[in-house]
Amino acid sequence: MMFTVSLALSSTGGNWGWTFWFAFMPLVVAIIVVLVASVVLGLPLTFFLKRRQQERASVYAGAGAAAGFIIPILLYYRQGGIDLSSIFLAIMGTLSGAVTGLTWWLSARKPRP
Repeated sequence: MMFTVSLALSSTGGNWGWTFWFAFMPLVVAIIVVLVASVVLGLPLTFFLKRRQQERASVYAGAGAAAGFIIPILLYYRQGGIDLSSIFLAIMGTLSGAVTGLTWWLSARKPRP
C-alpha cells in the first residue's frame, strides 16, 4: 500500500483526483475481494465445520491458503494465461488467505469464560 501511495504521489502532475484514485484503488479492490471470498467461502465453511465439530486453526488457515492461491490463478487463467507474475500473486494470495483464515477462526470461536 505504501508503495502505491508513494508512486501515485510522485507522479501526480498536479492532478490530485487521479493520485488518490491510483493510491487507494488497490486497497479498495483488496477489501472487496477479501469480503466476497470470506462471505462466500468462510460462512459455508464455518457452518460445515461447526456441524461436524471439526473447527481447528489449521483447517481455517489451509482453506484460506487454498482459496488465496486458487482465486488469482483462476482469474489469470480466464484472462488468457498463467505466467510468472500470476504465480507470484497466487503465492501472495496464499499467505494472505492463510492469515485471513486464521483471523476468521479466531472470530468464529466462542469466547471462553
